[in-house]
Amino acid sequence: MKREYKVKESFFGERNPFYRIIKDDFYKIAKRIKSIDYTLILVFNSMQDQYEIHDTRTKDNTFVLAFETLDKSILNLLNKSKERDTIAIIRSESRNRIRYQKQKQEVRKRHNKDFINRAQVETLIR
Repeated sequence: MKREYKVKESFFGERNPFYRIIKDDFYKIAKRIKSIDYTLILVFNSMQDQYEIHDTRTKDNTFVLAFETLDKSILNLLNKSKERDTIAIIRSESRNRIRYQKQKQEVRKRHNKDFINRAQVETLIR
């Protein structure tokens, strides 16, 4: 929450009078955007006459998307990108899990070889 406030304070307001934060609109698209990702801010850029979505998690460049009109296509695009991100995260996690399992198997094989070698040495000594 603090990060969002800092971004709003530094990026908008007196420093940049061309941006106006949209908290509510007729179709409640701003609230729906917040429900998709609470770190997104809907803004109207009066200089370029377009709506923009900015992400408060990023430090330097907060810009995400730009649209001329507010409609459902914004929400569809955000949902698709969210699904892609989720799929990418799941894929990377499964890759990491597979790597971990392979490493674990290699450690077990080495441990078994060491155990067998020790057992053979002990039988030779007796």
